Amino acid sequence: METYQEKISLLQEMIAFALVDGELHDREYDFIEMISLELEIDKETFHKLFENRSFDSRNINFIINNDNVDLEDIELIVISD
Repeated sequence: METYQEKISLLQEMIAFALVDGELHDREYDFIEMISLELEIDKETFHKLFENRSFDSRNINFIINNDNVDLEDIELIVISD
């Protein structure tokens, strides 16, 4: 990853996918936390990503099931709001 924003965007997408079923399971949280440590994202920032997740997982589920949408569109929906 080249930029800090790319790292944050990746984590936001991972959080969004983890929440598609409406729950954040311990294994999912632990895995995403491990990735954030590898990306050298501090714990405070990592925790804020979860606090700021005010998106609707139904939107993400729609995108995942829509073959005509590319990954850039997923990012726009996940990080907007």
